[in-house]
Amino acid sequence: MPPPRIVSCLYAALVVTALAPASPATAQNDPIVDQVNRAFELLGFDDGGPPTTDPARIAEGLPLLEAAAAAGEGVAQNALGMAYANGLFGLELDSDKALTLYADAMDSDIVGQVAALNWALTQFAVGDPAIAVPRLEEIYASETEVALGAASTLAQAYAFGTGVAVDLLRAGPLYEAAVQFNPRDSQSHYMLGRGYEAGFFEGGVQPERALMHYQSAADLGDPRGAWKVGMAHLDGAPGFEGGSAEAYAWVLRSAEGGWVQGMISTAVMLATGEGVNQDTGAAAGWYAKAATEGSAHAMRGLGAMHFFEELGRDSDPNLGLALLELSAEGGDEMAPSLLDAAAGERRRVDRDEVERLKAEWREQVVTRE
Repeated sequence: MPPPRIVSCLYAALVVTALAPASPATAQNDPIVDQVNRAFELLGFDDGGPPTTDPARIAEGLPLLEAAAAAGEGVAQNALGMAYANGLFGLELDSDKALTLYADAMDSDIVGQVAALNWALTQFAVGDPAIAVPRLEEIYASETEVALGAASTLAQAYAFGTGVAVDLLRAGPLYEAAVQFNPRDSQSHYMLGRGYEAGFFEGGVQPERALMHYQSAADLGDPRGAWKVGMAHLDGAPGFEGGSAEAYAWVLRSAEGGWVQGMISTAVMLATGEGVNQDTGAAAGWYAKAATEGSAHAMRGLGAMHFFEELGRDSDPNLGLALLELSAEGGDEMAPSLLDAAAGERRRVDRDEVERLKAEWREQVVTRE
């Protein structure tokens, strides 16, 4: 199981919160505090940056952290809990150990609030969300310095009905609080974009507000946001009048980020020469990537290019028909009409080869899933 995303997302902010009161200046001549500070320095916790992956630093720092945690030092318990929750320093992911360490650290005057939040976040991600949500609500209402750290996960809970009934009107303000707490929370920006575009939140449909959040998500590297920004430029939405060349740059970024809709839009623009020099070979390549992700739309696009010989000598009518049929099976609405158009030319294909290729593509898609 991958590390809980929300715990990783809050990693730097929580470490900074935990460290500030634990510096030597606040606890001079305390050997445990000195030990924790040395461990944090070695492990890369001391500046809120990414943890070290240096084996020598880990070999020296991790035993110091473990010893301090075993001695009941709350800052060390919280940090070691984060290491187990996220699989840091060569430790195996162990949510049970993380939850126990967080629970122990809750008694700490220094990091008790942080540990309580980390416990609730981890419980939500890999334990029982129904237990976690009330604790997160309690933290969010506490008006402490970590209160907003609960917002993103609470928003997720209400948006998707995880551990609580779906309540989109509740989710909207929570997502707004989440980006206030962490402006780099691309997931919350994207979800705000979706909510304002669809009118799920209070105030109804707000396209400009939606695009503002999509742009923020895109700027933070979210390929879904990049696709939305590309479409906004293509449509000439207010503030997004860059035209097709600007649209192509964004949809390509989306495709390169792995978003299937971005791959399809990139393929379409390359095939038609909209916003970019026409390149049917490159278009086929992007269609193929999206098709192996299971996209019936992409199968139809690639199938048509092959069957109707848009790829010149590289066209394969057998593959084209196989993909068109798979697209229709997958529910693509336009595939049946293309199959009708291809009906008179099916003499060009080898039916056994078509079936073999269909089986091969089914295997590719299932394997990737």
